[in-house]
Amino acid sequence: MKGTKDTGIIYQKEATMERSNFGHMTPWSFCDANYAEDPRDRRSTSRFVFMLASGPVMWKSKKQASVALSTTDAEYYTLGIACQEAVFVKQLCQELFMSFCKPMNIYMDNTGAVALSDNLVFHNRSKHIDICWHFVRDLI
Repeated sequence: MKGTKDTGIIYQKEATMERSNFGHMTPWSFCDANYAEDPRDRRSTSRFVFMLASGPVMWKSKKQASVALSTTDAEYYTLGIACQEAVFVKQLCQELFMSFCKPMNIYMDNTGAVALSDNLVFHNRSKHIDICWHFVRDLI
């Protein structure tokens, strides 16, 4: 602790990625998964962080409940978890009288998972993905 007393999180009043004017802040998120990270059971780990005012306000890292069959599956599952948390964050912000002037963005690095969330026709090659993962499509 002694060596980290000057380390901390700085929240900025004027956050460039999310602020348009006073009272209208929009949280945004990064999510990612490590495919088959654990060599013992080959389960992936989901991670996400929600940012507001240029600082983290909520984050999570958790091993997935089932084994993913591909990196796209692992990332899409993680996106689904992040979307569930985004709904919670939005409701919390509304209770705190924070209005959103634009949609909340969730950033990820897997083009397959992005395609799966955007394109309903893509479903014929992804029937093995559990139905609850398609929560993302409803939110988009």
